[in-house]
Amino acid sequence: MAVGCSVPYTHDRASLAALPKRDRAGAEFLLDYLRDSEGPAHISIVGSCRDLAIAAKLDPDLFRNKCAGIYLNAGAGHPDLAKQGDVEYNVVLNAAAYAATFDIPCPIYWMPCFETVTDEYLDRKVQKFGTFYCFKQGDVLTKLSPPLQSYFTYSLESRTDARYLQPLLAPRSDAPAWRTMQEYRSMWSTAGFFHMVSQVVDKAGKIIAGSDADDAVFGFRPVDIKCDPSGVTTWTDAGPESNRFLFEVKDLDSYTSAMTIAMGTLLGNIQ
Repeated sequence: MAVGCSVPYTHDRASLAALPKRDRAGAEFLLDYLRDSEGPAHISIVGSCRDLAIAAKLDPDLFRNKCAGIYLNAGAGHPDLAKQGDVEYNVVLNAAAYAATFDIPCPIYWMPCFETVTDEYLDRKVQKFGTFYCFKQGDVLTKLSPPLQSYFTYSLESRTDARYLQPLLAPRSDAPAWRTMQEYRSMWSTAGFFHMVSQVVDKAGKIIAGSDADDAVFGFRPVDIKCDPSGVTTWTDAGPESNRFLFEVKDLDSYTSAMTIAMGTLLGNIQ
């Protein structure tokens, strides 16, 4: 764990070099992670790209030689610029850093949160070029071992009072846990974790080997991407030589159910 930079990323290398030690800690954390890795390493990023952009600016060759891929969970993926909607939340946090991420000299697996960004929560839906899906928490939590179910139930109830520690031992006897089971949870970055270990999810929700299987509900297509300093992206299809890839939902009808089942299977194996 490291504390990230307190000032926005800029493209000015001199300004980055002048950052005090405390504001370089997040970037140095990432650089040490790559240096210490025995082989090529993956990075999955959610939120601001600030520390990642700083790290890549300070040592681009390290990313070129040691980073197997960056899974970038941010942005809007609609191919028509006019239909992308509002600038997505993670991009707004530091748009210049988000734009700089696409210039990092390693494979980039772009995972837009939505195809079209909308401020209306109820208007969110599964779309071809967006990772978003939603599930009822009970559909996954009931598949977990009692200790892991206790962990998530306690965490999701957001309790801070020590007298509520008891639900960790017996969440199913705790009345408020019923509400947790009925609530819905939005998800985005799940597919990246399967893909980085060369696995995908088929239409039935089975976790299968092969990062681009024909019956997978998601995949990554090679693209060319341009991103302006304000964080607005445009992309076009590219040949197999490209090292820029765009997340794609291959089966809109099965994606949500398949990913939910796969998550239950994955977490259900943890005892």
